[in-house]
Amino acid sequence: MVRVKRLLLVFLAPLLIAASCYPPSIVTNDLTLDFRDGADPHATAVTTLPSNVDQNAGMPVENRLHDLREALASERDEWSLRFAGVSAGDEQVVWDKREGRLWRVQRSATIPHDRLQRLFNDTAVTVSVVDGEGWRELLLSPGGSARATREQRESFGRALDVWSEAMVRYVAAMRHFHAYLDRNPTRASSCWAYMLSDMATNDLPDQVTPVTSDEQAMLDEAGDAMSAVTDIVRLGENQAFSLNEVADLVFNPFPAAITVRVPGQVLEREGFTEAGEGVLKIRRADLVEGISSLDRRWVAPDPLAIYVRTLRPGEKPDPVSLASIVGEKRSVATMVTASEIRAAAEATLRPAPSYRVRWVVTSRDSAPR
Repeated sequence: MVRVKRLLLVFLAPLLIAASCYPPSIVTNDLTLDFRDGADPHATAVTTLPSNVDQNAGMPVENRLHDLREALASERDEWSLRFAGVSAGDEQVVWDKREGRLWRVQRSATIPHDRLQRLFNDTAVTVSVVDGEGWRELLLSPGGSARATREQRESFGRALDVWSEAMVRYVAAMRHFHAYLDRNPTRASSCWAYMLSDMATNDLPDQVTPVTSDEQAMLDEAGDAMSAVTDIVRLGENQAFSLNEVADLVFNPFPAAITVRVPGQVLEREGFTEAGEGVLKIRRADLVEGISSLDRRWVAPDPLAIYVRTLRPGEKPDPVSLASIVGEKRSVATMVTASEIRAAAEATLRPAPSYRVRWVVTSRDSAPR
C-alpha cells in the first residue's frame, strides 16, 4: 500500500497546532446529580483545566487560565458561588495539582431537593423534583442561553459563516471526486487509500496502486477543502476561548455537561441521552461533535467526518476498512447552500426543549420533605 500522508497532514495541520497545547474545549465543567440515596441529590461539580506546563505565557488563553486558577484556589469561581448559594450541609472540595499547577477542582454536597433550583439561579434553567405514587421525577427546562457576551455571539456568527462557505467548497470538491470515480471505477481503491492514508486499513492490497499526477491534484483539492473546514477549531493567538467553547456559551444555557444517576427503573425520559443503566446525560453544545454528527448528510462516504473523530481528547478511533469505504454506495448533494449548512450545524448545538426523567421509587427511598 502506498502511504502518502500529505493529505492527512494538510487536513490535520491546523488541528495539531491547536491540540498540541489545548483540546477543542480548553476548560470543561461537569455536574453530576445522584439521586440513588433519596430525593435529595448528591451534587458533584468538576472543573478541569489543561494540565500541561505553561508554554504560552502572556497569550489571552493563558491569562484566562491563570485568572481561573486563582479564582478556583480562592473559592471565587462560579461553582464555589453556586454551592454557597445553596447553603448545603457538609461540603467536600478536592484540589488536584500536577507539578504545582492546579488542573482540576471537585466540589460536592448533598442538596435538599427544594434548593436544587438555587444551583442554577445564575442560568436560564428551571429545575423541579416531584413525587408521585411509586415514582419520582426530575425536570430541567432550559431557556435561551445568556452565557455568551455580545462580542462572542458576533464572532461566532462570523466564524460559522466562513465555515459554512468552506463546507460548500468541500461538497463541491467531493462531487468532482465522485464524478471521477463514476468514470473510472477501477481507481476507487487507490484514490480512497491516498485520501484516507493512515485512517484506513488496506484490506485491498492487490487493488491499490500509486495515484497519477492528475489524481493527486484532484485529491489535494479535496484535502485543501477539508483543511479550510477544520480551520474553524484552531485557537488563534489572540483568543482566550476556543470556538468550541464559544459555541457552548452561545447555544447552551446549562453551565456544565450534566449526568443524572437514578436508583430505580426508568419509566419515562425525554431529552436525556441514556449512558448506562440508571445513567442519563445532557451533553454540552459541542461544535466538533456537531460536525461529526453531520456524517453522510451531504457526502457519503464522508472523509471529513472520519477525520473529525480523531479530535476527541484521549480517543483514538480504530481505522476504517478501505474495503468498506470502497464498497459503500457513493452519494453527494447536487446542490447545497451555505445557509442550509449553517442551519444544520446550529441545530446540532441547540438543547432539547426539556429534559425529564421519571423513575421507580421503593420504600427504601426517602420522599421529598
